[in-house]
Amino acid sequence: MIEWSDGADEVFRGDITAGAAYVTPAGGAVVVGVSPCGLADRARATLGFTTALGFGKKLERIVRDPHVALAYHARDHGFSASPRYVLAQGIASVDLEPSPARLEAFTPQVVRYLGGLKRGPVWDRLLREYYAERVFVDIAVERVMTWPDLGAFGESGVAGPARVAPTPPQHPPKGGTAPRVDVARTAGQLSSLTHRLLAWRGADGFPVVAPVALAGHDAAGLRLVVAPGLLPAGPNWSGCPPGC
Repeated sequence: MIEWSDGADEVFRGDITAGAAYVTPAGGAVVVGVSPCGLADRARATLGFTTALGFGKKLERIVRDPHVALAYHARDHGFSASPRYVLAQGIASVDLEPSPARLEAFTPQVVRYLGGLKRGPVWDRLLREYYAERVFVDIAVERVMTWPDLGAFGESGVAGPARVAPTPPQHPPKGGTAPRVDVARTAGQLSSLTHRLLAWRGADGFPVVAPVALAGHDAAGLRLVVAPGLLPAGPNWSGCPPGC
């Protein structure tokens, strides 16, 4: 088991939101927002989050390939004022049928982080899937990486195995590297977001998640600003200035 730093532990126990990344069957990675609500056990080196049973595709993919990552990327809410960006990688297990005792024990943490629960005959029926039909995703942490800046700039620290080298370049897809979506529309959607995360599958199978900034777009795709040394090489980044 690894032992992460006091600084990382403060973030794990303080943040309300995190980006959970999992691997897709095609070898990519997807990031979704979750609320860990302080699910962190430093002595056992475990983290976690809960999600609704209705998000079956996400759970199916995590069960299929349990390599996951949690990116603690925002301090907008919650109890931590740390400037650090923290990325934890590990092996997930899904508790599809948590016991009533486990759900009940988790309730005080939910209230602390997300506010009071709505109770009553009507609310209990309307929010059954949200309150009762929840599953726990428990993560046995294998590596924790921290950066002194929320943009992942600066020298990183690692608890656990050393960070692996970036993923080797891939061959361009048969259909070329041209965008498959309306770039202008996508850029407009991204510009309205406070936080943006980019994820890919690392060379060791774990998702890697990096905060990015939108610097514009053209017919070739989006222009992103990323901390140096994070992105894997590839033809889709050619011609882009350092850190982009």
